[in-house]
Amino acid sequence: VASLSTSTSTGLSSANSSITSLSTSTSTGISSLSTGLSSTNSSVTSLSTSTSTGLSSANSSITSLSTSTSTGLSSANSSITSLSTSTSTGISSLSTGLSSTNSTIVSLSTSTSTGIGSLSTGLSATNSSVTSLSTSTSTAINAAKTHYYSVNDNGTQQGNYANDGATGINSLAAGTNASASGASSVAVGDGSNAQSDGAVAIGKNALATGGKAVSIGVANTASGDGAVAIGDPNVATGTGAVAMGANNTANGNGAVALGNANTASGDGALALGNGSTAAAAGSLAFGSNAIASNVNDVALGTGSITAAPNPTSGATIGGVTYSFAGANPTSVVSVGAPGAERQIVNVAAGRISATSTDAINGSQLNTTNQALNSLSTSTASNISSLSTGIGSLSTGLSSTNSTVASLSTSTSTSISSLSTGLNSTNNNLTSLSTST
Repeated sequence: VASLSTSTSTGLSSANSSITSLSTSTSTGISSLSTGLSSTNSSVTSLSTSTSTGLSSANSSITSLSTSTSTGLSSANSSITSLSTSTSTGISSLSTGLSSTNSTIVSLSTSTSTGIGSLSTGLSATNSSVTSLSTSTSTAINAAKTHYYSVNDNGTQQGNYANDGATGINSLAAGTNASASGASSVAVGDGSNAQSDGAVAIGKNALATGGKAVSIGVANTASGDGAVAIGDPNVATGTGAVAMGANNTANGNGAVALGNANTASGDGALALGNGSTAAAAGSLAFGSNAIASNVNDVALGTGSITAAPNPTSGATIGGVTYSFAGANPTSVVSVGAPGAERQIVNVAAGRISATSTDAINGSQLNTTNQALNSLSTSTASNISSLSTGIGSLSTGLSSTNSTVASLSTSTSTSISSLSTGLNSTNNNLTSLSTST
């Protein structure tokens, strides 16, 4: 039989001879159509059907196979040189049905024009001389190519290999072992981990665990809402904490450590420089190895060290006790250390009053010294007259031991008591006068 044709089914289970053309077709009313062939063992060179071939394998010299839906082939082991599958409309899934090609298939093509939601060649492996493999569509296929993006895992499959590192909604994970579990979080780099909503972790083993925290660099840790750690490696813990540079630690809300090996511990603490330490809330340490030890202390300059404040309420001078303003300091500002003191220069003049807590500069102290140098108890030359308003007047001398030649006290009015104040005279006092 050289030609066999039927409008429904051939009823053949096998074709073992020289059938060179086999065709089945229908125009209306057929819901299922099959050639009925399970295998071809001889010289069928062309096989065509409008629904399904019904073939499970092709073992001989079929050189052309075409169908409008699915080929039904699981393997092609011989000399099929062309395989085509096509449809025009209404197909939601299209597959060639091939799982492997072991011989001389040189062209494999699948195409559609509209309405295809899924398109696959069906091949899992190609073992021989397939030189062309094509899958195409004009509409309704979501396909995109990626360029200028690469990850080198050194030949070892690691975490995120299956693109499963981004588990948070709208998150992004790129790189080996990268994990973005917070919503809208970003993790980029080997072992990077963005755990909270809006967190960003970029770099090897970068960790961002607080809401909207940012960790950039190798092994940086940012833990706290808005915390920032940038460099290699730094730790920022607390809302708004910032650690930048190398080996810095900022631990506290708003704590800041910048430079190298600085530590800011406590809310609002600030450490800048190299090896500086702000050890309490609100403390400030500026400079290499500066240490601000207590709450709100300030250490200014390399090696500056603070200590506990020393309250000073007043002092006694010449038997008279004086009280001071600012008698209860709460913290200390240090510009040096024992054995490494510094001068404070270019200080403006401070206010002088009983309540002033301003710093006093050298020129103000010089004025005081000048006033003390001109003070005299001489009544003969410096007190010429006391005319009014004096209830009691005394020279204040208890003895004269030298060459006082004249001592005089005088007044004109309103003096109820007048005394020279002398208990004894031991030398050449030649004149003593008291009058009123």
